[in-house]
Amino acid sequence: MYVIIIIDNTFEVLLNRGHNGLGLSLAGGIAENKPIEIIDIYENQPAALSGQLDVGDVVLSINDVAMQNRNVRDVPTIIGVTRNVKLLVCRPDPKEYQSYLDHQIDSPNRSATSGSVSNDQSRISNNAVRDLPPNSP
Repeated sequence: MYVIIIIDNTFEVLLNRGHNGLGLSLAGGIAENKPIEIIDIYENQPAALSGQLDVGDVVLSINDVAMQNRNVRDVPTIIGVTRNVKLLVCRPDPKEYQSYLDHQIDSPNRSATSGSVSNDQSRISNNAVRDLPPNSP
């Protein structure tokens, strides 16, 4: 498990997928040698309406499937057609998390794989690296 995780910064969020999806964007994963994290939250979508998630939260599991050693591209398959989605997330201290990421980037096993998908939904954050469009799971 990631060293940035402690009981005090880990929590569960239950979302009911709307007709436009969960309303969040994710990036990271094993191919990028970093945890899967929330990079965007779309206004008026389930993730934003829950009031529990923030950009920068690390997704530890989805529907009890651990996300460590997974790619962000695995997420739609893991969610499947399920309407109710359970996320276990961690909100690490920003300085500790950046230090962790800096260490991971310096690791010789780092992969440079990345990709991008975009859409025109209004966003709470504009730091998109890779989007999971609202009509995705």
